[in-house]
Order: sequence, then structure tokens, then C-alpha cells
Amino acid sequence: MHSKFIAIIFIISLTLLSCSSSNKSFSILMQELPDRINPYDAGIDYKLYVLKQLFEPLFVYKSDYTYHSNLLSSWSSKDNHQVYDLCLKPDVRFSNNNKLTIVALKANLLRLQKKGILSKNIYSLETSNSCLSVKFNEPYIRFPFDLSSYMSSVVDPDTAEKNIVVGVSEYYVKKITPKVIQLSTNNKTLTYSEVLFYKWAEDNNETNSLYKLDEIDDFNQLPIEFVPEKVKELNVYEVPALSTVVMLINTKDKKVREIVYNCLDYKELRRIFTPKRDDFSDVGGLLPSGIIGAIQQPISQKCNFEKLNKRINLRYIEAMRPKSIPVLQQYVDEKLLKYNIKVNVEYKDINALAEVLLSDKKEYDLTIVGMNSYIPDPYGYYQCFYGDHLLMTNVSNAELIDSMQKYVAADTLERKKEFSMKANRSLLSNYQFIPLYQESRRFYFANDIKNVSSDPLFLNYLKISEL
Repeated sequence: MHSKFIAIIFIISLTLLSCSSSNKSFSILMQELPDRINPYDAGIDYKLYVLKQLFEPLFVYKSDYTYHSNLLSSWSSKDNHQVYDLCLKPDVRFSNNNKLTIVALKANLLRLQKKGILSKNIYSLETSNSCLSVKFNEPYIRFPFDLSSYMSSVVDPDTAEKNIVVGVSEYYVKKITPKVIQLSTNNKTLTYSEVLFYKWAEDNNETNSLYKLDEIDDFNQLPIEFVPEKVKELNVYEVPALSTVVMLINTKDKKVREIVYNCLDYKELRRIFTPKRDDFSDVGGLLPSGIIGAIQQPISQKCNFEKLNKRINLRYIEAMRPKSIPVLQQYVDEKLLKYNIKVNVEYKDINALAEVLLSDKKEYDLTIVGMNSYIPDPYGYYQCFYGDHLLMTNVSNAELIDSMQKYVAADTLERKKEFSMKANRSLLSNYQFIPLYQESRRFYFANDIKNVSSDPLFLNYLKISEL
């Protein structure tokens, strides 16, 4: 869940002409809807699904650890990865029909450097026809990786500071309100002429609702226990998702982190967090199975400590399930008060929690979050614990930083696995989170949806234009 978030909900209606010959809609039920369209918010899981339909990063990182680009006709590096030559495909356009030019690409790179997404400083930018030569102040082997994130998507510079940022996409935003986001297209060849994201309501009354359940195509952005029973007869894909659920521990006091880590039983936490589930897949660290460096063996917890000399107050933010707060409060009191640790559990919605997690001060001590990545690489998970634009913690970890620097530089898969494992264990030995479980879930889609892949990365974040 990543930088600065606008607290006010803007209601914007943009009416644009659509000449698509298809009248089919693809409808998604969402637990929350973003209140702005900005690729910088792509670190927030539910926002990513919307943003993926509207933006394109410069590079696409594939599961075989190679890159390709939908925007570049060619690219190459030289001088020990200090210089990159980037050549645009002809007539690439933003969804507002403005052309992606070398000038626009240059502006994007400078914007990303200013936001801290580029980890090296640009030394020079030289243009030649449809190509841009980018020179950095030092070798930058991770440059394509850093530009394969949806957070670093190429945008129309004229819209970069607006509430609705425009990217390279077949779809554009036609309407955005707190209850529905409507995307439309001018491409007559697409299967779906519009995409509708609806905000789900637990007490939904279909008579008064904007949507009807039998018109929804994708229910998979809801927690599994909220998926209506009557839709579970739809097409089902059951896969191990590339995501883990963890309790973040953000207090700077390591002794307090150690007590919390050992005394809040991970099996009890997940039972309270998801009371209607019992099919948990254990995970022994941050990474899910399928990502190099994952630890399969569950953690060992031993709760036997001396009482602290002074009272410690911790702030626990619960965003997903407010009804669980009384049970959660009772449980943490039972386990931690004896050690002079008082946890105050409070509710904030997902948008508010995201704002806290990614603020400069990060004023929270405990919360449960899902750790996902749309890039099949451990770096997508670890970046929440160090760096700048995705950092979610106040706890420093020098061993993690060292391990990930060595991971990036490693030239074999075996070496990368070694350093990823060290990074994973460094987070555990520093008591920065409690791993609860790996998501292993069923994905539900309407029966007439075609071209659905069983790849968990695809299922988690469909690209509607590819259906």
C-alpha cells in the first residue's frame, strides 16, 4: 500500500466523445475507489487496478528477468550502464491523443528524478531524432527496473500536476466520483468499450445501487469473505497469489518490537483478522512462495520476557475490518499489558491508512497489510522497508540495505537468491513484521470473460484492454 495523498474527495466529470462500436462494459467491484488518478499512487494495491488500465511504464519486467517495452522501438546501455539510449516507437500517443515526444520523455525522466524514483542523478540528456541519450553520474544497472513500475509510468507532462493525470492507454477517464469510476475508449477493436469500477457496500440494496451483482464481471478486489455466495458459481481460478499478509511493527524500540513479534501469535492474529477462513498457507518471511528468497518454514515465537520498566503506548490502525476491533483490542491487551505495553486499536479507512503509511512521520506502530508486487521480483516487496517513495517504516535496517545492494549487483540467479534470503532474514531478526499467511485464493469472473490467464500476476491485476 505508497506518496502524498489528497484528503478531499474531488468529484470530477469529464465528458468525452466515444466512437467505439462495442457496447460491452467490464465491471469491477472495489472495496475502495481512488479519489484521484495519479500513477504515483500505484503502490496502493486497490488503486493499482484502476491505474493499470490508464498508464504504461517505459519498461515491462518479465518473469524470466528480462525487459521489453511497449513504448520504445529500441534501447541499449553502454559505458558500464552509465549511459542509456532510448528510441521511441513512432506515433505513440497519450489517451488524450497528445503525442509522446522526446521532449515529453525528457520531462518524465526529470520528474521521476525529482520524486526520487530514479536512484541515480541524471548528468546529461541529449536528443537525436526520435532517440534520447541519458547519462547518469555513475553506473545505474537498475535503471530499467526502476522504470518498470507503474509508479514510474510515462505521463503527459501537461497533466502531471492535475487531479487526473493522463498516460499512454487505450482508455481515458470519462467520470470519477466517490461511488464509480468510468473509463471509455475510442478504439473500436477492443472487446470492452468501457470499464466501470464500482465502490462496494456491505449493505448494498440493488434497488438503490448503481450496480447489480449479476452485471459485475470481477469480484476479486473484495476480501474473499465478502464475495457474495451467489456469485461463487462463476468461473473460478484457484492459484497461490504472489502476496503475503503481515503485521507491520513500526516502533523504533527494538525490545518492544521483539516482545510484540513473539507474543502476538500469528495463528491467532489471522483468525481474528479473517474469521471466516481456515485455509491459510503458512509463510516464514516477507516473500510469497514463487519469489526468490522466500522462506517456507513458519516463524518460531517464544513469549517469555521481563516486564518493561515504563509503560509503552502503541498505536494500532485497523483499516480492513472495523468489526474485528473489539476482539483485536481484547487480544492484544491480554498478551501485552502484562509487559507494560498498551496498544490502542483504532479504525481508519484504506485511504487514510495509506496516507499514514506513506507520510513523512508514519505515525503508527502496528497495522496489518497485504504485501503485493506486480513485478515478479523480491525488490518489489523489500522497497517498502527502505528507500524513499515507497517507504512504510521508521525502523532502519543496515543489513537489509547492504543485502539488496548486493542483490541488484549479483550476476547469477543463485547469488540473487542468497542475498534476497539474507534481506528476508534481516527483517525477521529486526522484528519489523509478523508474517501471517500467503494468499492462496480463488478468483471469480463472469462466465463470458475470455482470455483470462491462470498467471497470478495477471489475475490480481487484469489488463482489460488485453481481454
